[in-house]
Amino acid sequence: MRVEAERLLGMKANFTAVSASAEATTLPSQSIDLITVGQALHRFNPSRTRQEFDRILRANGWLAFMSNRFGPAKEQDFSNFLRVEKCRRFSFHSTMLEALEQFIGGARSAANAPSTGEPGYAEFEHAQRATFDIRSTDGLITIEYVTEVVVGRMDHRSNPSA
Repeated sequence: MRVEAERLLGMKANFTAVSASAEATTLPSQSIDLITVGQALHRFNPSRTRQEFDRILRANGWLAFMSNRFGPAKEQDFSNFLRVEKCRRFSFHSTMLEALEQFIGGARSAANAPSTGEPGYAEFEHAQRATFDIRSTDGLITIEYVTEVVVGRMDHRSNPSA
């Protein structure tokens, strides 16, 4: 994602990319007003990320989490980061049409999907192709999902995961 942001925004004077992780951003302490996290929260170490966010976020700073939910999946729990009683949730329902390559690519981005070459990947891709064959019409499959945005203040009172 950083490489794509650099490609699209690298020529902008007010854009700076940082080669770092959520767990160790290299940003100065209490220097950030808003931290946004996209679909990748499941890839972060929860305890270390919580500590880093607490370190870099100003006392009245905000957190915004965005995720896509497909089917009956339950809402994500952000109580490790936010004062849940004071956060706001927004939901946006969407529908998209995908060709086979897009469908398999989307399925591969899920937290529990094996990567190409890993054990179980061939079976995973076979199952995705079978699903596509059953549910597609004229080479396209309809995907319905909900994008959820959760915004709130960091819970600085304690580190629940420590």
